[in-house]
Amino acid sequence: MNRKATERPVGGVGTAQRQRCRATHPALQPSEAEPAIAHFGPAEIRCHLQQILDSPAFEASERRRRLLRYVVEQTLDGRTERLEGAVIATEVFGRDQTFDPQSDPVVRLEAGLLRRALASYYLTDGRHDPVRIAIPKGACTPQFQLQTAQNGASPAWTPCLSTSMTGRL
Repeated sequence: MNRKATERPVGGVGTAQRQRCRATHPALQPSEAEPAIAHFGPAEIRCHLQQILDSPAFEASERRRRLLRYVVEQTLDGRTERLEGAVIATEVFGRDQTFDPQSDPVVRLEAGLLRRALASYYLTDGRHDPVRIAIPKGACTPQFQLQTAQNGASPAWTPCLSTSMTGRL
């Protein structure tokens, strides 16, 4: 599902800001050696998250968008204990407290579809992004992977947030 420009959340990243947010390195490759969070920090990871959510190439339902935002925000805020199936089902998908992951696979199914949507995004619009958000199979804790150029240099980040903006996107 493509989001129209008019559907962007208030305070979101616009096209010009999103372009400044994106690194322009021609040959970026995933690097397991250096986590992106240590290199860029939470503000830049949030910027990248908003860039993904605003991208027409990120074809994900609103449910998957909420799931991605939730797992990234909880991780950046240091609340990874909240990234278990029952908590996600109630807080993201509106299930009640009697949620049973054995009889309702909503979290597992949506996480799988989110992985596919992210993979597709990183093959298209996100192929040169300096950071990749990955959700490993069997878990909902995202990994932030730093992309490195083929020459081994770390990518530069052009901030997409003005200095007057604080807090979350």
